[in-house]
Amino acid sequence: MRSGLAGVNDVDCLPNHCELAIVGAGPAGLAAASLGADLGIDVLLLDEQEEPGGQIYRGVANRFASTTDARSAEDMRGEALIASFWRSGARYVAGALVWSIESANAHHEIYLSVGGRSRQIVARQLVLGTGAYERAFPIPGWTLPGVMTAGAAQILLKKAALIPSGKIVLAGCGPLLYRVAQQLVHAGAEISALLDTLNWTRLGYASVRGRVPALAPSRRGGEALARRA
Repeated sequence: MRSGLAGVNDVDCLPNHCELAIVGAGPAGLAAASLGADLGIDVLLLDEQEEPGGQIYRGVANRFASTTDARSAEDMRGEALIASFWRSGARYVAGALVWSIESANAHHEIYLSVGGRSRQIVARQLVLGTGAYERAFPIPGWTLPGVMTAGAAQILLKKAALIPSGKIVLAGCGPLLYRVAQQLVHAGAEISALLDTLNWTRLGYASVRGRVPALAPSRRGGEALARRA
């Protein structure tokens, strides 16, 4: 069941004010919007994509509309979170590009565009749930055919159920690299190698200085990947 302003493309239909505005319809934004609406707060959720879920649950609602064969525990969590959001009664604006926010006098002025037209919305409270973005580091050959970022491979898998053909080499660092590897293996891809470029000496130094947690993401990621292999 859907409610609110899902898929609105007319800025004239948007409210002028709301109690709580949330930018980003990923897991954090969806959870915050559902909880706020359940508490009786006037919630407006804004997201640039055409459907909720963010990168984590991108396309999960439509991907399994006609089959349950490929559902994973993560997919089911995403479906449940999105279904809870639709039931909450929170208002939702898809295709909303937030391009400026000014905060003053106990309110937030949000400037956004929908369908190529812009306007302002004033919110008493603001939650930013925009997540992170992938930073690609250019190397020789990175624009050649067959080379893509880990995030691009993940989008192809989630939106179109496509995986790269042939043997795959993943290179980079951070948790996304291992998560994408795990998802590709689960989908039937052949991972020939995973190259982690992180300097573990620097990680240990940063951990001592308190900058990052003293964790071993490659070992954890490798264990998770092995469980899928």
